[in-house]
Amino acid sequence: MEKHHGREHARQERHEQAERSGEHEGRDRADEENVRARVEELEATLTAQRDAGDREGAERTLGEITHLRERLRRDRNELTDEA
Repeated sequence: MEKHHGREHARQERHEQAERSGEHEGRDRADEENVRARVEELEATLTAQRDAGDREGAERTLGEITHLRERLRRDRNELTDEA
């Protein structure tokens, strides 16, 4: 009986871990989509700033775009390393 209980407990732990992992992946995917959407918005802003001759604003916006793209790359690498 004790062996059965141990196996059941281990199975339950694996199931809970899989659920947590799935939830984590869902949040990661949603976060990545939000960052991608923000990058698209910033790219439109960058174009408008360049067209208006706002060099300083364009440099700040480009810096933010670069930062977000680097964050996406790092996050993807971490997910790949975990898998």
